[in-house]
Amino acid sequence: FLALKFWEWLECSHNAADGNYYLSSEPSVQCYQFSQAYAWGRVLPGALAALVFYVVGIPCLFAVALYYIRNNLHGKTAIEMMGSLYGRYDAMWFFWELFNLGSKFLLTASVFLFSDESSVNALRQALFALAVIMVAMTMHSYAG
Repeated sequence: FLALKFWEWLECSHNAADGNYYLSSEPSVQCYQFSQAYAWGRVLPGALAALVFYVVGIPCLFAVALYYIRNNLHGKTAIEMMGSLYGRYDAMWFFWELFNLGSKFLLTASVFLFSDESSVNALRQALFALAVIMVAMTMHSYAG
């Protein structure tokens, strides 16, 4: 959800009448105006900080924590530190959740990468999503 909200702030449409770009979700907001006088410029630093913290930072934090306790996943320290976060995963495959998060991020990003409502972009989005799913299925089948 947070990744989707971040991409929403970057999705801008070109207005042929005045030659400017406007936010697709809020057409009154002009895009690519980095000055603090414009709404887009005021919100962009917060959006980038949220991207770094939530979309990248938290998964990296969990990856480091899981890497730190990888040899003692069922010990008392691991249970106190991580709770049941790692319960479904084998010690050998501790990184698999990061792959799943990456797949979800790519599928979410595809909505905005191919956002025009033309049939060509709908096909591109479907093919991109199919490619992500096929890679995930292939990696899953060779994981064991």
